[in-house]
Amino acid sequence: MILKLLSVIVILSCLAAKGNCIDCYTCVTTDSGCNDPFDSATITSTTCSSSITSCAKTKVSANGVNSVTRICGSVGNTCSEVLGIETCYSTCSTDDCNGAGFVTSSVVVLVTSALLYLIVR
Repeated sequence: MILKLLSVIVILSCLAAKGNCIDCYTCVTTDSGCNDPFDSATITSTTCSSSITSCAKTKVSANGVNSVTRICGSVGNTCSEVLGIETCYSTCSTDDCNGAGFVTSSVVVLVTSALLYLIVR
């Protein structure tokens, strides 16, 4: 049992040693390559503050015109429509994940969960 506990502590320490800051694309629609389809070759990545754990993409659509913003953001996924204007806010938690077609779950969380399951069972 002690060996399992030590293994968990070592794994979590290794993951924490990577650093607490996430890198995200930050841009607005008027920046070349920011709108959909996204072009990562023209948009630089920004290191967010340590209190930020997610990247975000906001897309506003009205009358066939889209506006996209990519930022360091807070966790949450939501879409709403008011007076024909649709707004979607999506987040993800891995470096530079707020490009085109990003995944909303963290690979680190998935790997850690799998390792912990294998160690503890």
